[in-house]
Amino acid sequence: PKAGVYVMKSAYWKKHVNPCEITVYASVKFILHMPAELPSPDSVALTPYIHGANPLDWAGLDMIKEADGTYTYEAKDVPDGTEFQFTLDKNWNYKAIWEDAEYNCTAANFSVTGTTMEITPTMFAAGCPAE
Repeated sequence: PKAGVYVMKSAYWKKHVNPCEITVYASVKFILHMPAELPSPDSVALTPYIHGANPLDWAGLDMIKEADGTYTYEAKDVPDGTEFQFTLDKNWNYKAIWEDAEYNCTAANFSVTGTTMEITPTMFAAGCPAE
């Protein structure tokens, strides 16, 4: 190619987000608390997977089991607001369910915000967890 400056343009950026206003975290560590004594729902394996928008993968990525029983996944260059979700054994019927700001049960995806959020096994259910 000829020498010069090349600029990539994207209709998505133009319509939705100003790339200059996005915070990108050098590294984000996802930690999921999964004690061994948790009963397996409907014979679903208790292996958690993380799913999400770039740089994660919606098809599901393996998490690393740590000595303390937690599962972790570390992602690099994660933009603020990146959506993610956890499932058991890549089964979307068993994704993490949580309470929103109004205490309504929701299966909405989580969002990377730079703050700590505790994810626990009781959040996995085919429906709203029992109170």
